[in-house]
Amino acid sequence: MICIFTWNFWLHNAITTGIISSIMASFVFLFLIFCLRPRVTISEHLARYVDKDGNKIFLFKIINRSYFKIVDLQTKMLILTPIGTYGGNNLKIEYLKLKTDKIWYLDRRNNFFKKSEHATFAIIFSCLDDLDAIWNHKNGSILHIEVICKHGLSGFNKVITRNYHSDTEIKNGYYKYGNSTEIVSS
Repeated sequence: MICIFTWNFWLHNAITTGIISSIMASFVFLFLIFCLRPRVTISEHLARYVDKDGNKIFLFKIINRSYFKIVDLQTKMLILTPIGTYGGNNLKIEYLKLKTDKIWYLDRRNNFFKKSEHATFAIIFSCLDDLDAIWNHKNGSILHIEVICKHGLSGFNKVITRNYHSDTEIKNGYYKYGNSTEIVSS
């Protein structure tokens, strides 16, 4: 009697080999999706900076933490205010004016041995609206930042968001150079 369910049969069967190779290819693809997506950090605190004309400018910093370039980086800054309605809350959206909201290219993170004169892997965006006057966090309003960018090699998109819930998350000063989101007093 010949048993058709032997180990040798399954090992050399084309269908089994196809299934195993497809599963392995799927894991490789998932690994590439995980590794070849932009890794971007938005600063934990906003910086309040007063320019030479006495105008308050609010800043936030974005850092490319991946080893590849980022292209087509777009950002929005908005205030989300809850509005009570029958059955729950809706959000009223108010867009804030940024000096620029789109960057075509953000360089890759430098390696440990190469120090650059300019930190081209980090960028500081500035909000021209006076947040002290228009953001009332006591009524539950949230300051919301959205960033969407593409990985320079794979073209995969990623959306990164950060919410700020109170004015204690705004510090006076300016961001330190490079890979830091620390704010130093000006």
